[in-house]
Amino acid sequence: MWRRLANPAPFWFMRDGLPAVGARLGKRHGRQDRTLQLTRRNALALLADPAGLRAAWRARLARADLDRGHVSQAAALFNDVGLTAQGPVRWGARVTSDNAGVYVVELDRTFETAPIDRGIVAGWLARFPAMTLDGHTPSVDDLVGRLSAFWLPSQTIVYIGCTTVPLSHRVAAYYKTPLGDRSPHRGGYWVKTLSVLDRCWVTWAIDEEDPEKAEGRLLNAFPPAVPDAEALALHDRSRVLPFANLRDARRVAKNHGLRGATETRGRGRA
Repeated sequence: MWRRLANPAPFWFMRDGLPAVGARLGKRHGRQDRTLQLTRRNALALLADPAGLRAAWRARLARADLDRGHVSQAAALFNDVGLTAQGPVRWGARVTSDNAGVYVVELDRTFETAPIDRGIVAGWLARFPAMTLDGHTPSVDDLVGRLSAFWLPSQTIVYIGCTTVPLSHRVAAYYKTPLGDRSPHRGGYWVKTLSVLDRCWVTWAIDEEDPEKAEGRLLNAFPPAVPDAEALALHDRSRVLPFANLRDARRVAKNHGLRGATETRGRGRA
């Protein structure tokens, strides 16, 4: 078969990535999540759409870090934009870089539904009783539902951030900022609503020149890995972003409907 192809190449698929690859090829057989018959037609289709194949591959597993048993979509995303991934470390552990740069928070596996902690959400609402959702006072169910409407089942990446201060300082500040507090760092605060923070990892890359621009490249490279059906199911389908990123690369906010959910500069509610 390979002698008949214009560009002979090996194909490597991890088992958990087969459903995404099969879907990309339009397969509908009952075992597409476990098997792929690599016919000449399939091989040519994969070679004809390398970007789509790469997105499908990254959407499910990307690269496995066998030393840690950790599956990283973050490493593949960094690679896509020409950055060298470092780490990862578990949530709460020190990021070992004192340079400026970008960082990604991701889970160790995908979740079909958003693993939101209802108790945390209830506490958040109790702290900010003036919080509104679409102009009305929400219940815990309302908040959980709205947060869940931004969940992407195929993605492990839940937040992308950048910093001009040392990465070790910024990520440490991120860890210790309570949900809703403005400081020391409230960015990506939706992550704090998850019940699975102990399953989160942090990967980073150094960029001393322009971390914000690097963050923008990562945010722009993220959507191609998201299946169309998931993107269309988002509450704001015009901005396909990691769960806890509330603004896109142009700093345009998601249409999430929340107001008064965090402190303002004067320690009030924003």
